[in-house]
Amino acid sequence: MPEILTAESNSLAASQQLIEHFLDALWMERDLKRASHAYHEAITELTKAYHLIRIPECLEGLGKIAVVQNQLERGARLFGAAEGMREKMGTPIPPIQRGDYDAHVQSLGTAFETSWSPGRGMTMEQAIALAMEN
Repeated sequence: MPEILTAESNSLAASQQLIEHFLDALWMERDLKRASHAYHEAITELTKAYHLIRIPECLEGLGKIAVVQNQLERGARLFGAAEGMREKMGTPIPPIQRGDYDAHVQSLGTAFETSWSPGRGMTMEQAIALAMEN
């Protein structure tokens, strides 16, 4: 596991910023396998540290990967779960991320209609379990 994803790395805030940059870099390189693995590691570490406010970002990242891999139902459930969590936490998507997010959500097509609501209805534990599936 990359050191930047361990709970022991410096302060939690610094670790979270490094995680975000690391995941962004993997996404931009389109290294989807490593990005997916890194999102799974991030979810594990965020959960251990009770820093749950960052979980929706990981769900959205995994949702984007699912869309790119044409796993539209999975992507819709992950995006729906992330939206539900963000709504409960009061943490909207940052404006700088909104365009990329909207583009992926629009590409869901009919999967949006069939899988978004079930995702929104998930508990955090259910959403994390879905995210951790391969």
